[in-house]
Amino acid sequence: MECRAVAGGLLVSIESAGEYLVLDGGRSLAVRPPRPADHELYEEAILGPPLLLALAQRGTFCLHASSVARNGEAIAVLGDSGEGKSTLARWLSGRGDAWRRLTDDITPLSFHPPGARVLPAFPQLKVRERLDTSDASLPLRAWVRLVPSNGEPRLEAMRASERLVELSRGLAAARLFPAAIAESAFETCGNVAQHVPGYRLAYPHRREELGQVEALLASLLAKQPEGSPR
Repeated sequence: MECRAVAGGLLVSIESAGEYLVLDGGRSLAVRPPRPADHELYEEAILGPPLLLALAQRGTFCLHASSVARNGEAIAVLGDSGEGKSTLARWLSGRGDAWRRLTDDITPLSFHPPGARVLPAFPQLKVRERLDTSDASLPLRAWVRLVPSNGEPRLEAMRASERLVELSRGLAAARLFPAAIAESAFETCGNVAQHVPGYRLAYPHRREELGQVEALLASLLAKQPEGSPR
């Protein structure tokens, strides 16, 4: 896979899945023939890097994260593949009406002072059930980075510099960003790191501990916004 600048936009080439033009500053996408005959491959391709680049050109950047909402505020859950972020979001949403599952493994964010917002209406290719996209956007109150653990669930507040590193590491499609978009993405991560609290969440893969994890996440929404750790 590669991305290069062309007249009028960006060209994303995906091996065995064709070429995709991101045009008009991310406002439109076009497919260069040949379009893949496999519809699922085509869907996965165009809703992957090309769409992520289009959003990035418009100032919306995506994290490898799940997200949930409670009382109109969102929490993002970052984690590597297989660490349990999707499982946790799905489990929380099954706890009745308290939690809503917004995104599965890609979470779009925008930042406008004084804070960041989650934009739920993004196609989640790995999920067939309908997620809650009733809100165009929700304020991001806090986010956590899952850390696999054999001990008790616990939260550890990160300093702003640590939050910047984790957010930058969690950016989706970042290796394809041209220099100007990469600079904007880094600035956005810096703003989110400064304004939104981030925590490491020691996360045991034991179902009996999920109630404690839920209580820890709920406690983050109970904190006052100005209590963001530095």
